[in-house]
Amino acid sequence: MGRNIVVMCDGTWNNPNSQTNVFTLYKELIERDYEQHVLYIDGIGIGELAWNFIVDGAMALSLDNKIKEGYRFIVDHYHPDDDIWLFGFSRGAYTARCIAGMIRNCGILNREINPDQIDKSV
Repeated sequence: MGRNIVVMCDGTWNNPNSQTNVFTLYKELIERDYEQHVLYIDGIGIGELAWNFIVDGAMALSLDNKIKEGYRFIVDHYHPDDDIWLFGFSRGAYTARCIAGMIRNCGILNREINPDQIDKSV
């Protein structure tokens, strides 16, 4: 029986401090004893620098990195019988949809593949 691989993508300017439904569900899932791997991805516009809040929040410059992060997580943990679950809110929903599109169009790469190949595919 396969495991669950869950990727949770939060919305613009949302992070764990925001206590969104995406993060609440993430906390619930990591506390379960199910055979699963769960990843939480901060929303667009979250970062160390103040400019991230405005510039990235408005233009979503970090979107490709968030897509790569989610896809890489799936590549690193996927086995053929696993179920993949993608959740998102706002631009996080778009991030999740992009990850689903990569899986549909490219498949799930072999985890032994060069990580640069993932960067080239986005």
